[in-house]
Amino acid sequence: MSDHGPKSRNLRKTTNRPVAAGSRIGLAIAAIIAWAAPAFPSMMSLAGPDPAAPGAAATNGADVLYATARTGREVQLAQVGLWRGLDVRDLGMPFVGDDGTVFFSVGIARDREMRWKIFRADPDRRSVSAIEIPDSLEMRADPRPIATPDGALIFSVTDPVEGVYELHEGELSCLLRPGQRLNGRVVHRIALGSLDAIDENTLALIAFFEPHQEAELLLSGGDAKTLAVAGEPTSDGARFALLGQPALALEDGAPRVIFSARTSKGYNLYDFSRGRLRRLLAADALCPRAEDAFIPDQKVELDERGILVSSACSGRSMNILIAPNGEIALEHAGSYGPLHPAMANLPSHSIEAASMSVNRGGQAAYLGGPRRRSQVSTKLQRDDSFQ
Repeated sequence: MSDHGPKSRNLRKTTNRPVAAGSRIGLAIAAIIAWAAPAFPSMMSLAGPDPAAPGAAATNGADVLYATARTGREVQLAQVGLWRGLDVRDLGMPFVGDDGTVFFSVGIARDREMRWKIFRADPDRRSVSAIEIPDSLEMRADPRPIATPDGALIFSVTDPVEGVYELHEGELSCLLRPGQRLNGRVVHRIALGSLDAIDENTLALIAFFEPHQEAELLLSGGDAKTLAVAGEPTSDGARFALLGQPALALEDGAPRVIFSARTSKGYNLYDFSRGRLRRLLAADALCPRAEDAFIPDQKVELDERGILVSSACSGRSMNILIAPNGEIALEHAGSYGPLHPAMANLPSHSIEAASMSVNRGGQAAYLGGPRRRSQVSTKLQRDDSFQ
């Protein structure tokens, strides 16, 4: 392999994903501090499940996968337990494609072990089917499938060697694996749960150059950019300590990466765009006591509204929206965490906000708890016919 990463193909044109511009602290701090919100929902580590743990779990207590059809109906796609003749023990993070197709994985118990399998579902046609992966590849952790606009599927595997793969028109290719050299450094391990992608040529993820030296990477057009490395200086005079999951988008045709990080000076949100890394938001600017400020390592949400990020002050959670003009405002104050407008007045069950995937048309997929029959949705019609 070359020092520039995976073998490059011509970068295909993809649909731009609008994201926010620079930050200007315009939030009324007192209003944030006074707001009492529930504790954060359960979240996984930034690197995702440890592939060394047999049947590593992707979620904690979210036993049902839901999606919305074009009509606005909420559809139940899968659940933990006996599903389609399979002993499902866990559900992975879903992804909604541009056409509304939902890609997801389930952890299946078999012979005292758990392995993961990828499925696709069409909430409108009430159809679900498995995606066949060669038997030589196994997944002992959530593969986090991501569909690209050109019809490819990007996902991670753990065996025989952990790596990031692409399945396109029946052809399987490896995009990144340990032992590969990037910018003169050897990749020792990949944080499989950290992957975000636009297509096979544009990936963002966390990898480890040394056994314990994590790095935030952007692979674009055959080139590899190291955005941040634990222990090395930040753009604002501190040092990176722990890196959060990257969120990747295209802005004017160029990749943009947003990620959180714990540094020697506290928790910050960083923005890599136009070839430059800068601090977008400092958590201590939102909290009178800097030591009480916190930004979790989960991936932020990027959409036409801007950048949606969870934060906390003195143990109280806050959902912050950074608008494209840089204004910062308090987002949805409900118990579900950061929510997309399409998901307002959600139905009668809990939701794991960090699992939510929403496409441009407003169709969503998300993990949650069982429905409570005593309550009725005020916006979405429920549809129990799709099992």
